[in-house]
Amino acid sequence: MLSMLKAAEKAGVSKATIFRAIKSGRLSADRREDGTYAIDPAELARVYPPQPEPDRAVPQEQRDTGPGALIRALERQIDDLRSDRDAWRAQAERLAIAGPQAATAPRPGLLARLFGG
Repeated sequence: MLSMLKAAEKAGVSKATIFRAIKSGRLSADRREDGTYAIDPAELARVYPPQPEPDRAVPQEQRDTGPGALIRALERQIDDLRSDRDAWRAQAERLAIAGPQAATAPRPGLLARLFGG
């Protein structure tokens, strides 16, 4: 039989989650005389299937989690932003070289067309 803390650690959830599952009836547990709960490991496995252990054969630095992965993702994002910046800069330079477009004369307003002004 497991305590709520041991059950939470084994299931990979918090004690509050285990407590809510017991209160809702989703997880059955025996109440001890001291007020704590005793949870059968098989019952815990029914409600919270065992999580696979992380592969210990792959070194931590090669796993795609943690700060290293975040740094690599941010570096990729920075590279994308730089390429976007360069593309916008090139477009601005092309437009500046082309010069301003000839502005068309504004169309006369309604009163000017009616009264010939």
